Amino acid sequence: MLIKEYRPQGVLASYVNSYQVISTENQITKTVLPETSPLLALRYEGRFDYIIHNRSTQMPALALAGLRSSVKQVYMAKNTGVFLVKFKELAIASFFKEPLHCFFEKGIAVDDLSLKQNISGVEEQLYKAKDDSERILAVEKFLISLLKQQGTDQLISAALQKIMAVHGNIKIKELARVLNISMDAFEKRFRRIVGVSPKRFSTLVRMKYAIKNKTAAQSVTDMALTLGYFDESHFIKDFKLFSGQTPFQYFAATR
Repeated sequence: MLIKEYRPQGVLASYVNSYQVISTENQITKTVLPETSPLLALRYEGRFDYIIHNRSTQMPALALAGLRSSVKQVYMAKNTGVFLVKFKELAIASFFKEPLHCFFEKGIAVDDLSLKQNISGVEEQLYKAKDDSERILAVEKFLISLLKQQGTDQLISAALQKIMAVHGNIKIKELARVLNISMDAFEKRFRRIVGVSPKRFSTLVRMKYAIKNKTAAQSVTDMALTLGYFDESHFIKDFKLFSGQTPFQYFAATR
């Protein structure tokens, strides 16, 4: 499997973290950890399946993959090519009007969404593209056609910044109090815009931080305490849901 990553240019740089072009010569099944923002997947060749809880779903040519709290697998057949758009947090609402919690743990075909634009054009252009430069041009043209001027929800933006700043180690009730909003209103607003509850999003941030920053000298107990867990067992449970393995198994395999 070959993975190439590119940074967006121009207006889309404010909305997209990166593009990934993934291609295979042989069939492969790969474990994929949850992200903190949805992905747009554009398959331009071959077959691409999501496998969640042992259930396989063949993905259409264009699909929006929502946030997940659990690990998944992807299957790519021989000679498959997929273009991924990795959005920044909160940015996807500027392209799709559906509440993001509707996509939780799902991959939904873009042509099932309420789009007026003709999506067949980008499919054809991707199929005919000779290289990644042409694929990027086709996808960026498609994204710009969807882009609408929309102000960012400043309260939710502030909430995300606070969660990220402490690596997910935050009490949601206290966060709602600091933001001067009721807990019920905060959770509903957060789920609609981000795609998951603030508690679940904080857990995603915690787990990504744990994996990225684990040192050889740091024990699982120390890591759990650093991330604000009162006991190791709760941390192990969240980590296994996120990665499919216990911390001991995961870090032993990545040494």
